[in-house]
Amino acid sequence: MKKIRNYLFFPFFFIILNFNGNVLCQDTLQTIEITLTGLTGTYLPAFTRGFLKEYNDVLGGQKKDLTHNFSFAAMLGCQWQKEFRITLKSCYIEAHLYDDFIKETFDGTNQWRTFVENIRIVSVPIIANYDWYYFFDKYKSYLSGGIGLVYSGIQWNELVQSPLQHDLRVGGDIFNEYTFYPAISIVSGVQLDFDEYSVSKFFRGITISTEFLYIFRQTDIFANLRQQIVPLPEELNGTKSVLPILVGINFGLVLNLENKKLNRIFGNK
Repeated sequence: MKKIRNYLFFPFFFIILNFNGNVLCQDTLQTIEITLTGLTGTYLPAFTRGFLKEYNDVLGGQKKDLTHNFSFAAMLGCQWQKEFRITLKSCYIEAHLYDDFIKETFDGTNQWRTFVENIRIVSVPIIANYDWYYFFDKYKSYLSGGIGLVYSGIQWNELVQSPLQHDLRVGGDIFNEYTFYPAISIVSGVQLDFDEYSVSKFFRGITISTEFLYIFRQTDIFANLRQQIVPLPEELNGTKSVLPILVGINFGLVLNLENKKLNRIFGNK
């Protein structure tokens, strides 16, 4: 998993280094171009483990990373100048952790609890982006920055088998939260139009992009555990970050959505 995460950085740096000094002219497009892009890819955590540090170091967990499924996204774009585009993007990102391990009840007792952990984290970012094109032809390179909200769902269920009667450590539903968190996004991408491309044709081209997504997701994920653990380690107090930084790579198909009425309003052909 760590090797896969490292490979995700290569497309980003390739796209950045591809910048060759060609600056766009300030041309206005003949028509307002509206596109819909369908994307698929994957997102992996980067730079920080967040709450997983306490999960492993204090609770005894054995997993260093969550398992990430393929993500799916849709992006609506509107462009009337060659050098920039406004987009609205939404993506479905899901991560899982399934873990089972044993841990001694108290040091030296030679009595062991068995734990089964099941954590599911869903992130649905809705991001408004400003895309800046630094090369515009059949082959287009762009950088993008955006802000928005992430609909976040976190479910954590724990099964505990203990040799102790009336054990406080009973597990159960450790955390269950559905809420919104603010987020920012930085994207570097390349779009390649098909050879026979024209605005009137539905299929426009393909795209590849790398995204850094920062979610301001701080929550008290260990709150329900504190009443089950005596003595309570200080590390389990307070809020913790949950998958705050995600890096993703996406591949997509770009579709044209003609809007003749909109172009007539703005005096375009």
